[in-house]
Order: sequence, then structure tokens, then C-alpha cells
Amino acid sequence: MFGLAHVLIKDESQRFGLPAFNILGAAANAHGVRLVACTDGNWGRAVARIAKYLGVPAKIFVPCNIDASTQRNIQSEGADVPVVQGDYDDSIRAVMQEAEKSGALLVMDTSWPGYEEIPGWVVEGYTTMISETDSQTLPLTANKPATHAIAPVGVGSWAQSVTAHCKSKAAGDGHGAVIAVEPTTAASLKTSLEAGAITPIRTGDTIMCGMNCGTVSTLAWPTLRDGVDASIVVDDAECHAAAPLGLGPQSVVVLFCTEGARPYDVPA
Repeated sequence: MFGLAHVLIKDESQRFGLPAFNILGAAANAHGVRLVACTDGNWGRAVARIAKYLGVPAKIFVPCNIDASTQRNIQSEGADVPVVQGDYDDSIRAVMQEAEKSGALLVMDTSWPGYEEIPGWVVEGYTTMISETDSQTLPLTANKPATHAIAPVGVGSWAQSVTAHCKSKAAGDGHGAVIAVEPTTAASLKTSLEAGAITPIRTGDTIMCGMNCGTVSTLAWPTLRDGVDASIVVDDAECHAAAPLGLGPQSVVVLFCTEGARPYDVPA
């Protein structure tokens, strides 16, 4: 139908009983203390679930435009969920203040100058999914590695993990193409690529709330800047936008389904 050799989807809608892959990163950072984080989607629920496993309290800050069902899902893990009157970047500032004031362990999947160790561990945790993808792909493609990977971008940590792998010899010839995808309302990577430097933006509402982030992680930026082959945006009414990216009969395309279905208002 598409004129491609293979199109494979890595389904992460049931990882450890959660509808997203993020727990792979959160699990790498849990310690026997109080945990604090902020989230625009599944990261906060993953941190809250790890806290519940360990029997420690968690406080997860969320921006005011996050949907009610996502808030309830985080609360269902036993976490306290304060709502910040602002966007995701505002919630980052709020959780930084909370961690400094309370002494709780700040567990974030994004980085900024002076806070990079834990986000680095998050990216390492995500390599579990990359390794699984390779081991599941090669038997289906007669040992041909993926030639194209389509990765969603929020703060960029997951896309960083995908890009670093696709550009390494571990993924074949190290020339796998990476297509980064963002909402039109939160195209922070695309904006930064066009500017040549990390460029924070103000975000708007989107049903892609887990990707509604206004600033690219400082750790992710060099890898994404140098390794992403195409950056595209989609709006809430679109499923996907096709583009001429060198796809052909020998292409092995891997798409990452990083979360399961959730309620949202259907766009007009």
C-alpha cells in the first residue's frame, strides 16, 4: 500500500500496567525519599507509580491546561497533584522551588544547566525500549535494521534516545533517518532548530498533552540538533502528514506508540 518494505509499530500502551513508556526512565531514579516532579502527561504518573511501589510520598505538579482525566490518573497512584496556573515551563519553575524548599528529590525527564544527572539516567532507562525494538524488528525484516524512525518530541529525552541509537553503529550503518514530530501548539524543537539554539516558546492547548512542552532539554539538544533529519508538526485534526523523506521499497520504518488511548475532546 505504501511502497515500503516494512512498517512496524512498537506498542507501549501496557508497560507495567501503565499506558505509556515513561516508567522505564522513572524506575532508574527512585530512592527511599519523598519524590517531586512535574508533568504534562505520563511522566508524572510513572514517578507516582514508582513512589507507590517504594512506599514513599510523591508530589506531582501539573500545568492548568492538563486534562482532568490525566490528573485523576496521577492521583490514582496516591500522589498529591497541585495545579500550577501556567504552562509546563511554569510548572517546572514551581517544582524546582518545591524541591529546594522541602528537600525532596527532584525527578525530572528534562534537564537545564545544573540539573542533568537524573535526566541522563532517564535517557539511559529509555534504551530498554530501544533494545527491545531492535530485538523485535530484526527477526521480522531478515536482519535489516530500521531505516527510518518516527519519534514524538516533548522535552526531547525520548527523541534523544532514539536519535542517538539511529545514528550509532549499533543500529546498522549509523545513518538511520529520524523524523521528529511535535504538536503545532508546542513546536519547541522545530523552533529551536530554525533558530540554531534552544528557544523556549509559549504553548497552547492540545490533545497531545504529553508533548505540550515549551523548552527542549539541554541534554537532548546537541543530539537532536545534529541528528534529526526532519522535524514536522501536526495539529489536533491531523493523524499524520506525509513528506518526501527518502522512503522506498527497501525502507524499514519504525513508529513508536508511546502511550495508550485516553479521553479528550474531539477537535472540530
